[in-house]
Amino acid sequence: MVNKHLPSPSAKATALRGDLFTFNINCKLADIQNNNEAKSIYTYIPNGIIIIDDGKIIIVDDYSNMVPYLQQYQIPVTHYPNHLLLPGFIDSHLHATQTDSTAIAGLTLLDWLQQAVFSKEPLFDNEEHSEAALSFFLKQLLSQGTTTACVYGPHQRVACDRLFELASDKNLCMIIGNVMMDEGVPDNMAQSVQQNIDTSNYLLNKWHSHNRLKYAVTPRFILSCSDSLMSEIESLFVENKGVYCQTHLSENNKEIAAVLEKYPKASDYLSVYESYNLSSPKTIYAHGIHLSSREQRALFESDSIIAWCPLSNSFLGSGLFPIAERLDNNIKVVLASDWGAGYSLSMLRTLEESYLISMLKPPMAPVLSRWFMASLGAAQALGLEKEIGSLTPGNYADIIALNLESNPILSHRLKQSQGIEENLFIISMLKDFNIVDSTYIAGEIV
Repeated sequence: MVNKHLPSPSAKATALRGDLFTFNINCKLADIQNNNEAKSIYTYIPNGIIIIDDGKIIIVDDYSNMVPYLQQYQIPVTHYPNHLLLPGFIDSHLHATQTDSTAIAGLTLLDWLQQAVFSKEPLFDNEEHSEAALSFFLKQLLSQGTTTACVYGPHQRVACDRLFELASDKNLCMIIGNVMMDEGVPDNMAQSVQQNIDTSNYLLNKWHSHNRLKYAVTPRFILSCSDSLMSEIESLFVENKGVYCQTHLSENNKEIAAVLEKYPKASDYLSVYESYNLSSPKTIYAHGIHLSSREQRALFESDSIIAWCPLSNSFLGSGLFPIAERLDNNIKVVLASDWGAGYSLSMLRTLEESYLISMLKPPMAPVLSRWFMASLGAAQALGLEKEIGSLTPGNYADIIALNLESNPILSHRLKQSQGIEENLFIISMLKDFNIVDSTYIAGEIV
């Protein structure tokens, strides 16, 4: 007999069967750090079932409990044996325009921008190039199991408009902004203050809160924005409640020195952004490797977000992110690939590198803490936990299926595992490129 309190599904309801893992919706990073009971932190259901209707999760349970319900309503089930079903990953910082800039060796941040990036981004003036590059970027991102991302889009209006359109067509939950800059870059990239603001207003008004999309005011960084542009950015951000702000902060020591040379009266890098009222709970600062005690206190007080980008930090030799120190200072930290200087779109590869960094900069960040930063923790930081980040009824069915037999070494090692927490660590270290078997957006496979 079917429980009468269960929801009655529509004729279009579907279900996914397999082993399930999700952080519980009310879990906080502090619960993990304090070693609270596992049952308060996550749910793991071997042979579980996720029932989906109208793009959202309606039931998560043990498969055996739901057989009568599935039969009564004739709900088709897609079975993933030897797979782990998870909420899709959330990548909190990456560049849609830097696919052709990745894996270029031997450069640190400022030289890398000059030699590997600034020659490529003007190509997005060409609509044919832009269409191919942005379509490829989104296809590869989804293939690696990332279903939500905070994206730095092209500075060109037409190209960035097209990125929003492609994301909307796929029903993605994405936070996107056109990169804003008017100085410190080649002439064929710099736009006037008015051009930057006109493009931003156009995209914000057209796309913010359209379907599942959000707009982010996106100054590239202090070195590429004049005082006049920063003042206009401040007005744009302050006057449009609900939009996000994303930019770069304290990635590289030479970058910091250049910022303080440009603003000799500033006490530190962050204080320049603060002077334009850009710190907020909806502000995502990428990197934040080299921060003073004052900056850490200020980030906590403003409830701003730091996107930890271990792959690019290693690749560019920028430094070891002090994750333990940031968490001790109660700063919101999320994980990000920083695609471009980050040389993989895989958040599993990012999780791997985050472990290595925390071993070099101890104490080690626990596996659950790091997975949390790439899923529910990121959703909470972005204020989107009622939509994404966990397998919670009512949330969108943005789900990935990881093939636990995608390579023989992974399969062999998992057989020796003592439980799901060890499984997660093993998966992050021994996965291969093909581990993501399927990606679902709002219940539809993509």
